[in-house]
Amino acid sequence: MCKSSLWLALGLVMLLLSTSAQAYTIGNPVGATGSGKLVMSLEYEYQDRQLPGNLPTESMRYLAKASYGLTCWLDLFAKGGAADLEIPMHEVTFTSDQKFAWGAGARATLLRLPIWRAEVFSCGQIFNYHSRGRVDQKVTDSPQTWTRSLNSKYIWWEYGGSLGIKARQGAVWPYVGVDISYVEGEKSTTQYNIFSYGTVYGGARSDNFSSDNLVYSGFGGLDISLPLRYKLSFEIRGVNRDEISFSVGVSQRSP
Repeated sequence: MCKSSLWLALGLVMLLLSTSAQAYTIGNPVGATGSGKLVMSLEYEYQDRQLPGNLPTESMRYLAKASYGLTCWLDLFAKGGAADLEIPMHEVTFTSDQKFAWGAGARATLLRLPIWRAEVFSCGQIFNYHSRGRVDQKVTDSPQTWTRSLNSKYIWWEYGGSLGIKARQGAVWPYVGVDISYVEGEKSTTQYNIFSYGTVYGGARSDNFSSDNLVYSGFGGLDISLPLRYKLSFEIRGVNRDEISFSVGVSQRSP
């Protein structure tokens, strides 16, 4: 009866996954590190997020993560690596190079439920990266055709917090939960107009962007225990095919 109640609760939370994919990934791994223990992880993240004005953004991230167990219930972590940014526009797509990215945060076990082999956890983090790229647009202005070249830089900040529950099933830890997140940053663009006779400076502009409001979403994932203290982690958020974020990672805990 108790286990049935637990899985009913998990199922209800899973319904939240029908929201759009909007926030950072939580896992790799989601379990507690352990007091005085260190966990090293490698992870790949793909994020699909829509900003105000129906502006779709996509980001691929390759990160290394270190988690340290400050106590048996509180972990601190830091991550670093590379991230890019892609923004489909009307006729062209802005695509940046992979640039340095970093993040930091904490994860806490709030409640242990031994009878159900489950735990309630919370996580909070910040994430930042800069991206640079260029978009060239052909402009026909009779009787000539010229190119508008836009060199853009994005400074991207993410903030978020989550609340979830995980339950152990043998070597597998499935988890689900809800989170809130917020994105803000700055876009700087320099324009050059390229004509057949040369290049003309077209000016520079800087604008701020943000989520406007806090965004609520759901997530779900799995931690799979492997030999030699390794774990394989999967996480996904959103069920809309147009907005799905996910991560894949592998980690190892110190003896």
